This record gives sequence, C-alpha cells and structure tokens, in this order.
Amino acid sequence: MTWLRNIRICLIVLLGLLATSLMAQRGMIKGVVVNAKTGAPIEFASVQLEGTPMGATTDDQGYFFLVSIEAGNYVLMVSSIGYENQSETITLKDGETKVIRFSLEQVAYDLDEVAVSAERTKLKRQIRISEIELLPAHITRLPSVGSMPDITQQIQTLPGVITTGDAGSQLYIRGGSPIQNKVIMDGAVIYNPFHSSGLHSVFDIDVIRKAEVFTGGFGAEYGGSISSVMDIATRSGDINTYHGGMDVSTIGGKLLLEGPVFRPKEGSESNASFIAYYKTSWFDKASERYYQYVDQNLPFNFHDLYGKLTIFTGDVFKGDLFGFSFQDHTGYSGSVVNYNWDNQGFGGNLTMSPAQSSLLLNGYFAVSSFNSELEEQNYSPRESSVNSVNLGIRIDNYLGKHYFKYGIELLTLKTDYLYYTTDFNATSQANNTSELSAFLLFFGDYNKLLIQPGLRVVLYSSLNKISPEPRISLKYLVMNNFRIKLAAGLYTQNLIGAVSDRDIINYFRGYLSAPVNIASTREIKNQDYLLQESIHLIGGCEFEIGNALFFNIEAYFKDYPQLINYNRNKVFNEFDYPDNPDMLTKDFILETGESKGIEFTGEYRKAPLSISLIYSLSETTRSYEDSNGEIIQYAPHYDRRHNLNLVGSIDLDRNHSWMFNLRWNFGTGFPFTPTQGFYESNTFDDNELINYLTQNGTLEFFYGPYNSARLPSYHRLDISLKKTFTLRETSTIELEANVVNVYNQKNVYYIDRATNEAVYQLPFLPGIRFAYAF
Repeated sequence: MTWLRNIRICLIVLLGLLATSLMAQRGMIKGVVVNAKTGAPIEFASVQLEGTPMGATTDDQGYFFLVSIEAGNYVLMVSSIGYENQSETITLKDGETKVIRFSLEQVAYDLDEVAVSAERTKLKRQIRISEIELLPAHITRLPSVGSMPDITQQIQTLPGVITTGDAGSQLYIRGGSPIQNKVIMDGAVIYNPFHSSGLHSVFDIDVIRKAEVFTGGFGAEYGGSISSVMDIATRSGDINTYHGGMDVSTIGGKLLLEGPVFRPKEGSESNASFIAYYKTSWFDKASERYYQYVDQNLPFNFHDLYGKLTIFTGDVFKGDLFGFSFQDHTGYSGSVVNYNWDNQGFGGNLTMSPAQSSLLLNGYFAVSSFNSELEEQNYSPRESSVNSVNLGIRIDNYLGKHYFKYGIELLTLKTDYLYYTTDFNATSQANNTSELSAFLLFFGDYNKLLIQPGLRVVLYSSLNKISPEPRISLKYLVMNNFRIKLAAGLYTQNLIGAVSDRDIINYFRGYLSAPVNIASTREIKNQDYLLQESIHLIGGCEFEIGNALFFNIEAYFKDYPQLINYNRNKVFNEFDYPDNPDMLTKDFILETGESKGIEFTGEYRKAPLSISLIYSLSETTRSYEDSNGEIIQYAPHYDRRHNLNLVGSIDLDRNHSWMFNLRWNFGTGFPFTPTQGFYESNTFDDNELINYLTQNGTLEFFYGPYNSARLPSYHRLDISLKKTFTLRETSTIELEANVVNVYNQKNVYYIDRATNEAVYQLPFLPGIRFAYAF
C-alpha cells in the first residue's frame, strides 16, 4: 500500500540521520548543568571553550553538546545569570567523548532581573514567533482572584486569548475553539485543563518547570491541533532536602511535598526524587457562607492530584514516571444543571545520550482518559468520553549552533459520545482511530538569521489518508535590539468538539474522532478527506528600548478550508425522515472559516515596577451552505473585536516583602442571537386528547439572524496586596488580600429570553489567602 511505503521512507530517513550522528567525529564534550542545591536543570547556561569560538547553550533540560573539537588541552567555562561561574580543565584526545556534569551554586541576585535578562537572551537566539513562555515569576505578580496563584490568570492576559465568561468559560486562541487548542503535560494530552469556575487550571505553578503557549505557527514537532498548543513540563523534586507547603484561601487550597527518594552519594551522581501536589476548592461552601449577596450561587468544586518520580543515573540518563487525577463538579441548586468530568492518566519519559554521539534521545508514553456528563432539567443527559494512548521517540542531533530534531509518534483514540437536541433527537457515535506521525525539522543559527524549516507527515488510519504538513519559521536580527520574524504552516486534526454553540453556558465538552453522518455540501470540494485543516501565516517584529522596555507586534491570518461542526439546524431524525435535506437530518456539517488580527504587547520592567499592556484586534468568521444551497457567513459566539489587558505590579519595599498587583481587562461584546418574537407551542400526542382552546402550551421563540447582535462591552478590575514573611532561608509565610471586580461592574453574561432580564457575571468578590512553604 502507498501509505506503508511512505512510512518505510520516513523510518529510513530517521535511521539514516541516526547513523550519521554515530559516525566517527573528532572530539566531543557533552553533559548537563544543574542547580547544585536542588538538582534542577539550568536552561540557557553558556558553555564555552576558553580562548576559542566554540561554545553552546544548554537546552530546557540542562544538556549541552560541543562537537568536532580538535585534540588538545582546554578550559571549559560555564556561566548562567544568578549562578557562580565554574570551569574545568580538560584534556581531549582524538575521537574521545568527555561527559561532564556541572553543579552551579546560586548567588544573591534579584530573581526578577535574572528572569528578564534570561528572557532577553533567548529572544536573540531563538525564533519565538507566536510563542509565549509562562514564567512563575510573572504569574505571582497577578491578582490571585480569590485563591492561590494559577496559570489561568496569566493565560487570560496573553495576546490572542479570549475567554467567554468569568464562570464556565473556555479559552479561544486566535479564533480557534477549545478543541482546536491542544494541551500537553509531560507528553500526556490533558483534555480539559481548566475547571468550570473559570478561575483555576489543573496545574500547580510550584510544580511547573516550563510552560509554553504557541498561539500559531508552531513547529513540526507538534501535531493534532489546527489552532494552538500549550506544552507544560513539570519539574523534578529536590534531590537533597524535603520541601513542602500549604496554601489556603477563601475558595480553595493545596498541599505540596517534594524531596529525595535517595540522595547522590560521594563519587556517584545517581539519585531519585519525588514531587506531588493536591488541590481542591470549596467554592460551593464559601458561596453559601461568604458570598450570599451573589445573585446566583457559585456551585464549583474540584479535586486535582498529581505525582512524579524521577530517577537520574550517570550524567545524561534520566527517567520519569508520573500520574494524575483531575475531577470537577458543578451543581446548581434544584438540580437545574449538574456537570461532572474527570481526566485521569499516567505516563513516563526516558532521556539519554548514547556514548560517542551528539544525540539526545527522549522516549515517552502516556495514557489519558476523559469522561464527562451533563444533566439538565427537562433535557436528556449528554455524555462523552475519550481514551488515548500515545507513545513515541524524539531525537535531538546537535551540530554546533545548528541541530536537527526528528521523531515518530503513535496515537490511538477511542471516543464515545451521546448527545440530545432539544427535540430529543439522539446523536450517538463510538469510534476507534489511530494516527502515526513522523517529523523532521532543522534549526540553523547563522548569526543574524535564524531559520527553522520542518515537515510533519501524519497517517490517519481511520481515513486511510496521509497528510504532509510543511512548516517554516525564521527571524532576522536587523539590529541587536530589533528583530523581524515570519512563520507559516499547514495543520490538520481528526478530533472534533461535538458540542452545540447554541448553549449560552457551555460546560459540556464532547469529543469525537472520525465523525460520520456529515451533511454533504457543494462549497467544500474535498469531502472525502474529512480532516479539519488550517493554514497559518504570521509576521511581526520585536524590539527593546534600553533594558526596561520591550515591544512585540504580530499580525496573523488563519485560513480554515475545512472544519467540522455540530449541526445546529438539525430538526429530524434521518432514519424517520430520509427524504429531508441533509442540513435538517445530519448530525454534523462542513464549514470554512478564517481568523485574522494584529496584536501588540508592551512591557516595562524595572524594579520596583512592572507594567504590561496587551492589545488584540481580531475578527473570526465561519461559513456553511444551508439547505437551499446558499452560503451563510456568521461570527462564532467567541468573536471579540477588541481585547485589552493592563497588568501592573509594584514592590512596596526593597526586600520584596510587600507587593501590590492589578489587572484590568476590557473587551467588546460577544455575538448572540436576538429574539424576534414569541409563540405558544402545543404538543399533540396520538394517545391523549388536548384541548388547545383551554390548555396552555409552552413558550417558544422566533430567533433572529444567528449571532447578529452584540452584548455590551466587558470590563473588570482585580487587585491584590501580598505580604511575605521570611522565617528562615527556606521557610516563608504569605498573606494576601484580593478583590475580583473592584468597582462591581455589571458585566452581562447572557439575556434570559423568557424574562428579557440580564444575567450578570462575577460581582465584587473579596478573598483572603494564607500560604506556608518550607
């Protein structure tokens, strides 16, 4: 078969690259740079052979490679901002490989200044277009919104990110719906990373080693998403001492514990450590006790548990095992709405570098299971589950300042879905699919020009289709403080979100792979190729003014030549009414769409003040063919034209013990479908006699054009004041007071069609927080 031949070709290419890296070289020095106290890897440390132009920087796991070195005596220098420099004298023979581990001691530096300096350095040596790294130092400078600091609070301030409400909201990134935004943690797919409260994620910032959000134009190493990717890597536990902490607030709390399983012994670097956290909320109980003035109760409750074991042997061999269990419950009074979901899984990673090679191999596997159920008064329940297994290998091949990355991954998916429309028409599908993908990318550092071309090839077995996906990104350093950047790529995905966007508050998340029962259309020609597709085109520039000011401007265009959406126009069951048009009987429809916009980020960071201004101007449209063959264009319910975030933080004393934070968000109104009129509906049953002259029917609505009106604009100010007490070197207490919606702005969530009354989002909501770390 053709696809088998193509897979063989991919494997031969990978093996050829592997063989090339194992061929005899002159001399090589490789190793890892870590924090001497905790064993944590140090990213972007400089490794230099003194007196030569040869050098390298460590990757995000602390590894470095210096290749093709002539035999001789050298002094190897290692430096990183915030750490003491180290050096080692080396005698290198022809064809010899030296493996060295550097453990750097931290020195007294301002952590914020260290973070800013490291960030600026990365920007000059990495392309980083439509890529934002989430830093714990930035997250803690945001109001914690009634609870512990959370990654959600920073994500909502990123350019191109839209959230549809304070509660029950989802994230929409540059026009992509939640299902089109892939979230990965340690290689495992997290199918619902945000809790129904809209204020919390399943992640804990004290455990995150690295978190990157790619809002578009991401490289060939990522697949299965047509809009964005969020890649989160957790850190390992401390290898020398035990640490932990607790965090308690008005609406939630957490426990954290980490430490060594066995410590490194003299003459050996082998060690093992663990880290674990548990988070929970009592929002529902706090709502009854402290927030009785809120018009609607806040019925949110969750439990998150995560644990990780890390084993390190030798200098470049590390293994991880992890597991997680995330649960969420939302239950409104009177059982009007009950929504439950859970996401559980486990996995592992193995990282090593074979002797005599400049390769860094990472093998991984992960199992993830997501189940959700929604019960609503007067409606049949909705249910969805997705179970996935993914495993693969990724290889980094270092060639001085350049490198190759290549790998192969297998993903299996099992989805089960049950949904009822208001007419009690059932949509039920269960599918088993698999995807086999291979990728290859090259990163070239040519001083002023950084370039990264790549190719991802995906075999969708359920469709018997192969999708080649070329991608490219580049950055050109016009001046030391001014850089331009470009990116483009083709992206596909098979998993769709089987939900109705007519729901005003859409807690339910349905998943389906390789859907069937799709309405045919003349607008999309390639209907036998039922993949969701997108094409990304991005351009921008970034520059600094002095050491304190940084600006980034990006313009993007995302074309969606094929999308699969739930058919909101379905009226009949196709088996009972086979002669009706597809648009009235099929479960899903094909659509096209586009998203475009321009984004501006300005930052000022100079102690003691930090200010960020993030503005997005965007437009998202979708099109489909109706039952009459006419093309209908509409704005999806998350289309927001203007979005502005102002984030500020100031240290009120020199010791950073007092900190004041604020965030102000403004957004223009979301689209909604207006009500044009009302009518009384009577249901006639063959087995009952109904007198429509004397018996009242039910209230029904005549809808206006779909999403043709706009809600009022949204704006909200959140603030917090935090005091930190240092008890001893490794022990602190934090006290925080915070307020959501300081001036109690009545932001409209939706309009109740029956009463024509507005339902508002979160009101003035104060909170307090206590945290202890040791």
